[in-house]
Amino acid sequence: MPETVAGLVVGASQSGSRPCWTCWPARRRWTRWRDVHHVEYARLDWTAWFNNQRLFEPLAYTTPAEFEARYYHQQQLVQVMAAGLT
Repeated sequence: MPETVAGLVVGASQSGSRPCWTCWPARRRWTRWRDVHHVEYARLDWTAWFNNQRLFEPLAYTTPAEFEARYYHQQQLVQVMAAGLT
């Protein structure tokens, strides 16, 4: 995911504008990125928010990380049940 976001950030920084992620929390204030380290930090910060804090409507208003954890837990239960039946 961070690699996908990199294209957005690099494109925005090259054009002199700022990327517009309207759903990113307002507490994150936009500042001019002084060097590549600031861009990298902003990209990783956004990715962490996107995966771990954002509530996603198609996933029943859970975060993608919670949904993924629940999915893999259910898959383990199915395997245990299948092994018990054979």
